[in-house]
Amino acid sequence: MNNFGGWAMAKTTYDFIRNLLPEGKTILEIGSGFGTGEMAKYYKMYSIEANSQWVGKYNSTYIHAPIKMYDSEYTAPEIPESNGWHNVDSLTSILPHINYDLLFIDGPEGKYGRGGFLKHIEMFNTNIPLIFDDINRPSELILMKKVSEKLDRPYIILEDNITGYIAL
Repeated sequence: MNNFGGWAMAKTTYDFIRNLLPEGKTILEIGSGFGTGEMAKYYKMYSIEANSQWVGKYNSTYIHAPIKMYDSEYTAPEIPESNGWHNVDSLTSILPHINYDLLFIDGPEGKYGRGGFLKHIEMFNTNIPLIFDDINRPSELILMKKVSEKLDRPYIILEDNITGYIAL
């Protein structure tokens, strides 16, 4: 059974996005899941997804970007528990052609870490609201704080203590 919470987007996060972003706008998400299907009812969705089993599962334009593990040439960012990130070669030709109004950082899954977002932040439009999921995990909270510092924009933590937000 699919529903909000657990491995899926929290209902608090969903409600926050629905109140923040007018219907018909575009969301780029890193990671996809149950929330993708719910958001796609109101927004145009683009989903960067590492796991081929999730690609095409919901009403989104999927960008399959497998994980590339960090090694001596592909180095990890300064975020704990960052073992790998999406292969940027899968993203560099596509991302510049997508116009989006909100960026939702909810992947890759925890065993790889999300620090690659900070390392490759220049690939993304950050002049929009940024939503960070799973900030109840120390590495995701550190990521949000470092992005906030880099962008020189404050962050807030929603009342669920799972979701963070960096406004314009």
